[in-house]
Amino acid sequence: MKRINIVGYGLFPKLQISQEAIEVIRSSTTVLTLAQVEEIEDLLQSEGIRYISLKHLYQQDLVRNEVYYSVAERVLQEFYRSEGNVCYLTYGNPMLLDTPAQILIDEGNKYGFDVNIVSGQSFLDVITARMSYPIDGKGLI
Repeated sequence: MKRINIVGYGLFPKLQISQEAIEVIRSSTTVLTLAQVEEIEDLLQSEGIRYISLKHLYQQDLVRNEVYYSVAERVLQEFYRSEGNVCYLTYGNPMLLDTPAQILIDEGNKYGFDVNIVSGQSFLDVITARMSYPIDGKGLI
């Protein structure tokens, strides 16, 4: 059964993208990214992975929330059109402050299709590590 893969590539793609993320990206029929980071585009090209850039959506005169819904809508269009898995590639951890990812998860729950999450390192991981500040009962939580 086909699914949407939501893949986080961390903050510094060349250093932080996981092997799992690379494998999931490679196994996807269609890869879409909102990234405006040349480093991730270079990485995809070096891996021979064709992708669809959605960064033009940020360059339109849309309110930020409209951009997020436009991104999710485009991913869903590719999903319904595709015969295989579709990958939405995003910064950091897609479960942290990524509205298009949350929209896609909600749509999967609502309409009964699989959504697979591959998390990447988030800005909170970097900050807490650099500050030696634990995320536990004595730290942020």
